Amino acid sequence: MNGSERVYHTSFDRFLERFAPLGVTRERFAVAYGLAENTLMATHTIPGKPVAYDTIDRDRLELEQIAMPATADAQDPVVHVSCGPPLQGVEVKIVGDDNLMSLPLRHVGQVAIRSESLFSGYYRHPELNESLFKAGWLLTGDMGYLADGELYIVGRLKDLIINGGKNIYPADIEEIVSTVPGVRPGRVVVFGIPDETEGTELIAVVVEVDTDETEKKAEIERQIRRAERQLVAALVARAQRSAAGLAQRQPCRRRHIGKQLS
Repeated sequence: MNGSERVYHTSFDRFLERFAPLGVTRERFAVAYGLAENTLMATHTIPGKPVAYDTIDRDRLELEQIAMPATADAQDPVVHVSCGPPLQGVEVKIVGDDNLMSLPLRHVGQVAIRSESLFSGYYRHPELNESLFKAGWLLTGDMGYLADGELYIVGRLKDLIINGGKNIYPADIEEIVSTVPGVRPGRVVVFGIPDETEGTELIAVVVEVDTDETEKKAEIERQIRRAERQLVAALVARAQRSAAGLAQRQPCRRRHIGKQLS
C-alpha cells in the first residue's frame, strides 16, 4: 500500500516491471489517502482491483483547474493515481474558495472530509480550528478532484505556484528533476518565489546531490535547469524533508527568501 504525499504511476510501473517475474501483479497494489487528523485513512482503493490511472489534459488542468480526460493524441498529458473511494463512515467532497459549496466532478479544489473518526481540533489553537472547520467539515489543505466515485490528489493548496498565469504543482517538477543524474531521487523541493519585476512567481528548486565536486555540481545544475525549462516551456507553449519523508516546501521557501533579504 502506498499512502505517501503524492503517488506516482511511474513508481508502480517500475516496481511491477522489476517484480512481475516473482508473481507481483497490478492487482496487489493499493493506494490510500489519509491524514493524522482523521486517524488515519479517509479513502482506500478496492482490494483486488487494479488501481485506476487517470490520464488528463494538462492544458485544462493548468488553465481551468479541470481534470478532463486526455485525448489519444494529446501531448504531454498528466497521469494521476486514484486514492480510491471514501471508507465507510467517511464523507469526502471538493470545495472551492467559499469553502462550503461542492464543486462539480473533475473540478480541482480543496479536499474536505467529515467522518466518524475525525479529530475534534488542534489543542489550544482556536483560531486555526475556526479556519479549518466549516459546518463539521475539515478543510485538509490538499487539492484534488473526484471522478467515478474515487479521489485523486494533485497537490497542496499552499504549495501551488502561479507562473505566467499557469497553475503549476511543485510535485510535477520534482518528479522530473529527480530523474536528473546525480540528483538523489526524492530529495527535491520546488516552491514559488514572488518576483515584482517579472510580475509572477519564479520557480525555485532545491536538491540534494551525490557529489561535492564543483564541476559535477555545475553540470547537475545545468541539467536541472534544462529539465525545468523543458517542462515549463511545454506548459507555456500550450497556453528540505520532514521525519515522515514529506517535502518541506514552505520551510525551504522561507529560508530562501530570508537569504535573499539578508
